[in-house]
Amino acid sequence: MHFKITVIPALLALAAPAIAAVYQVRTIGLEFSPSTLAIKAGDTVEWTMPEAIQHDVVQGSNCQYQAGGFKSDLLSNGKKYIHVFKKIGTYPYFCAPHCDRGMKGTITVS
Repeated sequence: MHFKITVIPALLALAAPAIAAVYQVRTIGLEFSPSTLAIKAGDTVEWTMPEAIQHDVVQGSNCQYQAGGFKSDLLSNGKKYIHVFKKIGTYPYFCAPHCDRGMKGTITVS
């Protein structure tokens, strides 16, 4: 009897799906903070633009949108953009209006 009580909770723990995490990125001036994140597949990143300066979040590198990638509208004053990362990989992103001033980031999904 003791064996069943010990084994069943252990098996349930192994069968339970992993809980996805939510990560926060904020814009501070012309920077994403943090600018790099390491997350797991299925996790969510939420970008918040708390200031009056308009920013967007555009997947791509060298200030060029990656076709089929994620892309937000211009946001400010507390507006948010949320994206769930489903696939393993490295996702560079930037703010289109401020990319030439270095406003870039990277999400690494494992």
